[in-house]
Amino acid sequence: MFFRLTYFSLFFAVNLFFVLASSANGKALQASDIKVTHQTNALIASNSTTHKPIVIATKGDWPPYLFVDGNGTFQGSDYSLLKSTLDDLKIPLSVVPYIPPKRKYLMFQQGDVSMYIATTKNRERMKYGYFSIPYRQEQAIAFCYQSNCQNYQTLADYLAAFPSALVEYNATGWHGETFKMLVENKPAQFRHSDNLERRLKMLISGHVDIIFGDASAIELYAQKYKIKLKKIKLPVNQTEVHFYFSKNSVDKAFIKRFNQALAKQLAKP
Repeated sequence: MFFRLTYFSLFFAVNLFFVLASSANGKALQASDIKVTHQTNALIASNSTTHKPIVIATKGDWPPYLFVDGNGTFQGSDYSLLKSTLDDLKIPLSVVPYIPPKRKYLMFQQGDVSMYIATTKNRERMKYGYFSIPYRQEQAIAFCYQSNCQNYQTLADYLAAFPSALVEYNATGWHGETFKMLVENKPAQFRHSDNLERRLKMLISGHVDIIFGDASAIELYAQKYKIKLKKIKLPVNQTEVHFYFSKNSVDKAFIKRFNQALAKQLAKP
């Protein structure tokens, strides 16, 4: 035990040295500035081998970020980045089947589900979890199929012109204050679905007029169905996304180690 604690202390001493050295030069330490040496890697690993598995719950239906391929294997850019980062820390990743959103968030608060991927920051979420450093940008775009939404600058403009239009989106996500106010002002025009492929099918059939969500994911599904979508000119929301960990599953020390390992992965060409 003393041996492990000694190395744990040494790990933080190494990091403190880099922080102080950076401050002495009058430059704030950025995530991109973190240099991970072989010695630091060893220290990270020595304090991570007994960590319980990180648990995520997913349908595996969100290409290109997290999906199940034809062989039943999890793939995707977000999944690969998370897996590589945890592998660097010698921490196993456990993927469990889909859990309904409300129950999943309760399990997250309790620590039974460890994390979410691709999460945006807001004050409510900060009460229950820790955020990693940002790892990519996400654009939420409003798409149409049968109407001419491409002639409108914003989703608000389109809904003002078509007061009976119906928008289907994932209400469990955070899409920014502007969108939140739009939903509150026009609740009858919005409907929830956490299944992106279902939303696209509803759009194609004419049951809804607009769907919105991550642009890359929607465009991939459009290619699958061989259709051409139109889109409103400006994004509904554009923000950085993070890995989001339950405070009842990990601690601040884990987040520090995870962020350092994540920065190393992001620095790779």
